[in-house]
Amino acid sequence: MIWKNMTAAERLRVIIPDAEAGISASQIATRFTDEPSRSAILGLCNRNGVRLSSPGGRKPDPSKKTRPRRSRAKNATPPPRPRQVPASPPAQPKPPTPVEPPPLYSEPMNFMQVTDQNRCRWPLWEKFDGPETSLFCGAPRMGDRPYCEHHDHASCGAGAESERRAHRDLKRHIMRQRGIV
Repeated sequence: MIWKNMTAAERLRVIIPDAEAGISASQIATRFTDEPSRSAILGLCNRNGVRLSSPGGRKPDPSKKTRPRRSRAKNATPPPRPRQVPASPPAQPKPPTPVEPPPLYSEPMNFMQVTDQNRCRWPLWEKFDGPETSLFCGAPRMGDRPYCEHHDHASCGAGAESERRAHRDLKRHIMRQRGIV
């Protein structure tokens, strides 16, 4: 049986008897010649309401005792929570520190010059006169990024703390791979 050549209905006709017999999704997948992934089997079963055996093909051991569930009274009210009064007004977020624009390393360059010399590709919109005369920063690029350090920072923005941390971690990772750090 080839999984890719079968319709969903045909696949279900093969899977349902195996699922009722308690065979796991991994074992069902091996019955097909092109061996679909376990996830493909689980997805098809989930979408069509076919119940597979419990994980690992194990059924709960009736001899083991389970903890009884705590019952809640229907009209029970939760205990009152203590009020939390802020000791001081919430701290204001720090405004982003402005990044100084880079000194001009050269005159602004057109696209072909930027591409040939591997320079910063940040467009200078204030000097834009049309596609033939569009100009770019032209400062040296930062590693394999398309922009110089200043414009790379401007393109990413400050972002949330997690985004800034991820960006720093990625830079460190790249530097370690290149043997810089």
